Amino acid sequence: MLQTFQSGDEMRAHYKAVRSRLREAKKIVDPVVEPPVKRVAPAAVVWTEPVLKREPFIPPAPTTPWLAVKLLGVPGTPVKERPGAPITIKRILEIVSVEYNVTILDLISQRRQRAIVIPRQVVMWLARTCTLRGLPAIGRHLGGRDHTTVMHGVRKIEQLRAADPVFDEGLASLRKLVEAA
Repeated sequence: MLQTFQSGDEMRAHYKAVRSRLREAKKIVDPVVEPPVKRVAPAAVVWTEPVLKREPFIPPAPTTPWLAVKLLGVPGTPVKERPGAPITIKRILEIVSVEYNVTILDLISQRRQRAIVIPRQVVMWLARTCTLRGLPAIGRHLGGRDHTTVMHGVRKIEQLRAADPVFDEGLASLRKLVEAA
């Protein structure tokens, strides 16, 4: 039933009364909730062997040459390992903020000034080329931006690199700095 009110005071009094009734209703003691009954697995699923302490996984010794190649790789090929810690978007933000003399808060803010947009797009490009993170993850690190914004930023930097060789050299040195960190 729809109730009509003559004034705002009547409406406030009505809602106040409704809220107090709801609060009183919550005070009613709930029935005692018993813990759920533990269900026993069917006999076919029960483990018959004792569970042993977990130990680190050590793969079995390869018994056939094709298994050895699959597990260990082709003999004589170099293993690609990066020295030091993996490259993170946070570290890229720190390096670009120092190089372009802007704060990290400016880089993740919603401001659209050219002095901030270009370094932000450089962060997007570096994060895309130096890390394995996807476009949505990069956007989340840069203030919750959409993945299409990150795509646009990466394309814009690629266009600037193609048009300006000096800018391209600066990005190459910046990328070496990021990879060395």
